[in-house]
Amino acid sequence: MSKINNPHDKFIHSYLQYGNSAREFFEYNLPVDIRDMLDLSTLKSENT
Repeated sequence: MSKINNPHDKFIHSYLQYGNSAREFFEYNLPVDIRDMLDLSTLKSENT
């Protein structure tokens, strides 16, 4: 993985690597019609 130079990118990357945080982020930020098409309980962290 390439080095992250932008502090905001680094924060979001660190925050979203945890399943509960990512799930809460998407529940709060996605429009309801899109969120309803997803099963957010299946989110899992993957190394990139």
